[in-house]
Amino acid sequence: MKKAHKIRIYPNSKQELQFQKTFGCVRFYWNFLLNQRVANYKMKKENPEYVENKLTYAGLKKQEEFAWLKEVEAQ
Repeated sequence: MKKAHKIRIYPNSKQELQFQKTFGCVRFYWNFLLNQRVANYKMKKENPEYVENKLTYAGLKKQEEFAWLKEVEAQ
């Protein structure tokens, strides 16, 4: 027998802001990787390995241009 639980959360304004930042960073990183894969495929006609993508996030956080990525948790 399968069970399901519906849970409703009521975050305060500080938590809502943190959620917005987190989901914004996730959305940015997803689109960044998608653009990277498309450009790589057009140039080399091959897909990048997962290891390349995993290292990219750490590299982005170190750049001053993307310093705002440090405001949220990595996991």
